[in-house]
Amino acid sequence: MKAVKDTLYQYLKIPNRGLEWLIYHNLYIALGAMALAFTTYLLLDTPLTQINWALLLFIFCATIFTYNIDRVPFYFNHWFTITLQLVATIGIITCSFWLSWQLLLFVVHLGFIAVFYSIPKGLGWLSWLSLRRIPLLKIFLIAYGWAAVTVILPVITLHTDWQAPQVLYLFTERFLFIFIITLPFDIGDVKNDQNHRIITIPVWLGIKRARQIGYLLIVVYMATAIGHFQQIIFVIMAGVLMFSCGIFLRQVNAQTPRIYYKKYVDGAMFLYFVLFSFV
Repeated sequence: MKAVKDTLYQYLKIPNRGLEWLIYHNLYIALGAMALAFTTYLLLDTPLTQINWALLLFIFCATIFTYNIDRVPFYFNHWFTITLQLVATIGIITCSFWLSWQLLLFVVHLGFIAVFYSIPKGLGWLSWLSLRRIPLLKIFLIAYGWAAVTVILPVITLHTDWQAPQVLYLFTERFLFIFIITLPFDIGDVKNDQNHRIITIPVWLGIKRARQIGYLLIVVYMATAIGHFQQIIFVIMAGVLMFSCGIFLRQVNAQTPRIYYKKYVDGAMFLYFVLFSFV
């Protein structure tokens, strides 16, 4: 009987190991970015035939490339990491041929932010050029970058007015969402950021006040959702999403394992996709 239980336990661990493999190689977060951009199309009532699939693949590859910049210089002996980065680069270049010059021009400043934000540690004085070292800027760069990639880029492909109320709401809503789910990461990184003299909200104000700011932003998020959506179902979905974010904020601390954020907090992007794609 014990042998059967041990065998069953090992089989149950396989999906978890697979998920951790996706997380380690940044495929998990790349899928999350693609899911958010796809949800933007759906929230703008875009027919499937008008969705720019090349853009979604571009976002997937660009996310992998950006999140792997930190590790590539130190993993030259890891063939899969290097191969994945090369494949992502080829994907970015190939997809670019199906994207407008206006979109690619807009992407330039996002690429600048991504590269200078992610300058690898351990490169001497070059590491000090990292944008994340600018006090309190780190979380704003992340929230803006994700909101721009997952909202503005799809809007450009649809040739929609950027100043349309629906677009302005989606950008604001996505910025708040990413800001809220990034706070737990900053709370978990507080000791590491202190050691590297990176000033984040938890480092500056403390973990308790950082949580309070997160709760306040959840209230703001719900207020904007109530003010924007006409259908109650969307407000309910927003409430479910923010309730989950509130749990993350409440549970995390400086001792929370990093894998918790990667699995569950980043997983909020997939919850977002499920909640808003099928209503």
